Amino acid sequence: MGREAKLRAAAVMGLRVVSLQHDGVAFTGFGVAGRQAEIAEAMSREVTAACGYRAVVALEAAQV
Repeated sequence: MGREAKLRAAAVMGLRVVSLQHDGVAFTGFGVAGRQAEIAEAMSREVTAACGYRAVVALEAAQV
Protein backbone atom coordinates (compact mmCIF):
# COMPACT_ATOMS: atom_id res chain seq x y z
CA MET A 1 0.00 0.00 0.00
CA GLY A 2 2.83 2.36 0.83
CA ARG A 3 4.58 1.85 -2.48
CA GLU A 4 1.33 2.46 -4.38
CA ALA A 5 0.82 5.67 -2.41
CA LYS A 6 4.34 6.78 -3.32
CA LEU A 7 3.57 6.12 -6.99
CA ARG A 8 0.46 8.32 -6.78
CA ALA A 9 2.36 11.10 -5.03
CA ALA A 10 5.15 10.95 -7.60
CA ALA A 11 2.64 11.29 -10.43
CA VAL A 12 0.98 14.31 -8.82
CA MET A 13 4.37 16.00 -8.35
CA GLY A 14 5.47 15.31 -11.92
CA LEU A 15 8.20 12.86 -10.96
CA ARG A 16 9.07 10.08 -13.39
CA VAL A 17 9.28 6.67 -11.72
CA VAL A 18 12.25 4.76 -13.08
CA SER A 19 12.30 1.69 -10.82
CA LEU A 20 10.22 -0.11 -8.22
CA GLN A 21 12.11 -1.16 -5.12
CA HIS A 22 11.31 -3.58 -2.28
CA ASP A 23 9.14 -1.03 -0.46
CA GLY A 24 9.84 2.16 -2.35
CA VAL A 25 10.24 3.78 -5.71
CA ALA A 26 13.12 5.36 -7.58
CA PHE A 27 12.20 8.52 -9.44
CA THR A 28 13.64 11.45 -11.30
CA GLY A 29 12.30 14.80 -12.33
CA PHE A 30 13.13 18.44 -12.85
CA GLY A 31 14.15 20.22 -9.67
CA VAL A 32 14.20 17.21 -7.37
CA ALA A 33 17.45 18.38 -5.80
CA GLY A 34 15.84 21.52 -4.42
CA ARG A 35 12.59 19.85 -3.34
CA GLN A 36 13.60 16.92 -1.13
CA ALA A 37 11.78 18.13 1.98
CA GLU A 38 8.60 18.93 0.02
CA ILE A 39 8.66 15.58 -1.76
CA ALA A 40 9.33 13.59 1.42
CA GLU A 41 6.52 15.41 3.24
CA ALA A 42 4.01 14.84 0.43
CA MET A 43 4.91 11.16 0.16
CA SER A 44 4.73 10.77 3.94
CA ARG A 45 1.18 12.21 3.93
CA GLU A 46 0.10 9.87 1.11
CA VAL A 47 1.57 6.77 2.73
CA THR A 48 0.12 7.71 6.14
CA ALA A 49 -3.35 8.11 4.60
CA ALA A 50 -3.10 4.85 2.65
CA CYS A 51 -1.80 2.73 5.51
CA GLY A 52 -3.78 4.24 8.38
CA TYR A 53 -0.77 4.88 10.60
CA ARG A 54 1.93 7.54 10.66
CA ALA A 55 4.65 6.82 8.13
CA VAL A 56 7.73 8.92 7.48
CA VAL A 57 9.26 8.71 4.01
CA ALA A 58 12.96 9.41 3.70
CA LEU A 59 14.55 10.23 0.37
CA GLU A 60 17.89 8.71 -0.51
CA ALA A 61 20.11 9.63 -3.45
CA ALA A 62 20.70 6.76 -5.85
CA GLN A 63 24.24 5.50 -6.17
CA VAL A 64 24.98 5.36 -9.88
